[in-house]
Amino acid sequence: MRLNYKLKISDVVFAVVLFALAVFRLPTMLANFAMEGKTIPAVSRQVIGSGESVSYPPEGGAVAIYWATWCAPCKLEMIRLKKSVEAGDIPRDRVFAISLSEDAATINGFLAKNDYPFTFLMPSPQDEAFQIAATPTLVLLKDKQVVSVGTGPSFWGIWRAEGLF
Repeated sequence: MRLNYKLKISDVVFAVVLFALAVFRLPTMLANFAMEGKTIPAVSRQVIGSGESVSYPPEGGAVAIYWATWCAPCKLEMIRLKKSVEAGDIPRDRVFAISLSEDAATINGFLAKNDYPFTFLMPSPQDEAFQIAATPTLVLLKDKQVVSVGTGPSFWGIWRAEGLF
């Protein structure tokens, strides 16, 4: 039985785009895997909005999302995290949102229009350890040890986050 298939230009374009995406994402994926198992020492971090300080990462489990106010996939991940918190699958005091590229005023303006039950932290030199190259990046920590790092929207990331608790 012989297949009678003619290669189309759209097939070639699709293959090239798919290959380019794989090559583009490969360094980020390798850096993410390299972080798994590393211990992150706790440091005092400033909470956006209240000005309080918290120890991050806390004992036990923690979920950190590195995000930006202009990032549509970040908003999708944050909505999904919010639903998990509201459903009781993730404790609200264990979700931390960190924007590396925006100041507190920009984030406060965003939060005035959007209600998220997370702790929003100011960035710190501690974040450089994660080598964040793109947003959203979801970091899962258990007893200050990196369990998982994932970049981009991911159903697995939310499920893994729920599994920490």
